[in-house]
Parts: sequence; C-alpha cells; structure tokens
Amino acid sequence: MIDDTSSIHNVLEGHALCDAYWALINASHWPIEKKIDYQNVGMLVQHLLENEIIYSRKLEIDSFAEGLDVMGLRKIIRENPTSCRDLFCYNTEMILTAEKFISQVLLKEPTDYSEKQSYDWFLKYVNSSSEEKLKCLLQFVTGHRSIPPRGLSHLICIKFLPDDEKASLPKSIACLGIIHLPTVYSSEKKFVQSLDIALKWECEGFGSS
Repeated sequence: MIDDTSSIHNVLEGHALCDAYWALINASHWPIEKKIDYQNVGMLVQHLLENEIIYSRKLEIDSFAEGLDVMGLRKIIRENPTSCRDLFCYNTEMILTAEKFISQVLLKEPTDYSEKQSYDWFLKYVNSSSEEKLKCLLQFVTGHRSIPPRGLSHLICIKFLPDDEKASLPKSIACLGIIHLPTVYSSEKKFVQSLDIALKWECEGFGSS
C-alpha cells in the first residue's frame, strides 16, 4: 500500500529506466505537468484502467455495439438492463437449487432394477443436498460451478457402471456432461457415501474423472 510521497518516488525511480513503464504512463493520458504523489495515485490507476479496458479496445467495443444495433439488442439491453444482465451475464453467485440442477438432467428412468435403484437414489441425493454440495456435484459432472445463463451445452446424461466391486465410485466425463453411477450397492447409505467420496476428491477435476 502506497501511503506517502517517498513511496511513490521509490516506485518511480525504480522504474525510471524502463521503456515499458513510461509507455504505460503515457498511454494513461496522465497530464505531463501533473506530479504523481500519494494523494492522486488512485486517479492514475483509474486512468490506466480506463485506457486498458476502454480506450485501447474502443474499435472492438464500437464494432460490438454496431452488431448489437443490427440485431436490435442494444435498445433492449438499455431498456431492460436488469433482465438482460441475468440472461446474458455469467453469475457465479446465482443460487443453485435441486430444481435447477434437475432441469439440466436428461431424465430417462431405466428398466433394470439395480440401475433404477441407483437412478432413484441419485435424484434423492440431489433433492436433499445443500447448495454447496450441488455446486460440487455440478462441477464434478460438467466442470461448471453454476449453470450458465443459457443452460449447459449438453443436458447431464446419467449412465451406469457395471455391478462390480471395482466400479464402486461414480465417474464423470465433464466435457460431455456424463455421470456414470455405481450399481454395485444394495444400501442407499453406501451409495451416498460413494458420491460424497467422489465429490470430496474429484469435484475439481475436468474431463474424464
């Protein structure tokens, strides 16, 4: 944290011979006659950010705005900013509920007894899970911690592992949104434990888990 003039001077002197540093200062449109000190360094940072985020990308931003005009979206966004923010902007803070999670699942009830049992237990697990656990489950299956505004690119597909002791933990293919559930269990408690173990150790994996 810079809290006095000497700190500012040390920063400037330490970078005085660096061309890239002065190129950055010049790009900020900082007035050449204005001395940089601890009282206005925040303003310098604002200048730098405005240049980096807006001015250096003005051509691209203007082109994007023209594209929105062609589609008629720019007017809609201006008139309905809140609704459009929810629709178009990725929001990691959006509450994930069991209902929202299940809306992204391709629901196809199996006919095989052991598969149907795992299928039912899985849906029960989803419906009884906390928001944090649902986020971990979604990440395990899809790589996402929240559902994108337009939904997942693939509905979550439930498949089943063989009734084999070597296939006792669920597996996922995150890029395709596929979860393979174990069918080896005759106890719901052990089935739930297998899901909890997978989420604890593998929810941050991506691709084939």
